[in-house]
Amino acid sequence: MGALPLFLVGLAFSIAAFITMKFPPKKINGIYGYRTARSMKSQENWDIAQRYSSRLMLKQGLGILAIAGLLNVLPLPEEVAAIISVALLILSVIVLFVQTEKKLK
Repeated sequence: MGALPLFLVGLAFSIAAFITMKFPPKKINGIYGYRTARSMKSQENWDIAQRYSSRLMLKQGLGILAIAGLLNVLPLPEEVAAIISVALLILSVIVLFVQTEKKLK
């Protein structure tokens, strides 16, 4: 199995980022886009959050894909690769929220 789950996460991040970059949500909504109390506070915050978070998510997705490729060639036990994958996913989500919220302040 190796780094396949991490590869899929990186691919999902990249695809989601690409879609939100090409088809950003125009108006504040509760369904699609980067949705937090701060991003939904005003249309200006909403627009900034959509642009910033999608760019950051694309960078993260491509980085995760690169790390998944590296983990796939390294002779790591599957359990270690799984732990690294989960930790990287959690870290990526935290960084996405923290950086985007910081940008909105």
